[in-house]
Amino acid sequence: MADGRRGGPSRDRGSRHDTRVSVHIGSSRPYYRPAPYPRPVYHYTPRRVYYHHWPYYYHRRVYVAAPVPPVIVERPAVIVQEPAIVETGTTVVQVSRQEQLIDKVLHETTDLRRRAARDLAEFNNVSATAVLIDVLINDSSAEVREAAAKSLGEIKDPAAYEFLVRSASLDGDELVRERSGKSADEIRNAEGADKLYVSPAMPPMNYGQEKLGVYLQDLRLGTSDVRKKAADKLDDYRGTQSVAALINTMINDSFDDVREEAAESLGKLGDRASLPFLEMAKYNDPSGSVRKDAQKAVEKIYNTIQ
Repeated sequence: MADGRRGGPSRDRGSRHDTRVSVHIGSSRPYYRPAPYPRPVYHYTPRRVYYHHWPYYYHRRVYVAAPVPPVIVERPAVIVQEPAIVETGTTVVQVSRQEQLIDKVLHETTDLRRRAARDLAEFNNVSATAVLIDVLINDSSAEVREAAAKSLGEIKDPAAYEFLVRSASLDGDELVRERSGKSADEIRNAEGADKLYVSPAMPPMNYGQEKLGVYLQDLRLGTSDVRKKAADKLDDYRGTQSVAALINTMINDSFDDVREEAAESLGKLGDRASLPFLEMAKYNDPSGSVRKDAQKAVEKIYNTIQ
């Protein structure tokens, strides 16, 4: 009987085929013990049915080792910026943290540009110095220019000294002038005044020239052809803005022809403050044409000085 009464087979949990497992904390060794079952069980054969009031069955008890609580060790949080993976069509390009910061400091919102300018202080190389000089001179936000000046003071690259001196004298914001002066003092104290040079005739800040602003914007935001054209046109505007933007382009632009045009324009402008960067490009640029134009620009500037 399906309901477990006398005369029929039982299919409830009292069947001899029933298996129970109880889990107990302690040992991983299974343990079996007889246990009374509180309901009658019916066993049958083809001829007769056997009835048992209180049969015993084996109740399987499984002991499981008690888990060990995890040990929690508190460590200071360390944020590591992994290289970004940028997909361009079918090409996957790995972008370093410094390249990400350079892109942010030129193209993002004011707050992100300011943060990127401060984060670039951890990179003591010519690429970081070049882009921070461009930001110090040409960024529209005084907060971002002040952050760039502070980072340049921490990097202490002598190549940035003259641009900090110009910013301390000619910038339109008082806080930027003050911060630039402090950073220039930090570089002078670290390098020694006898190793630093400042041009006797300081080029002006080209504020208020609408066409210059268009070229500077094209050099920062345009396509490769637009940037190349802007680099060519900037040699008509003698001043700190043009020199700072062209230095950044010559050092950090990814296109050889754009860097080549920037080096040529720097030679035509003849600003001595660009010499350290031209010397760097003359020896280290991966493109032979850029190295050649940087060499010509260095010779042209030295001839002008003499």
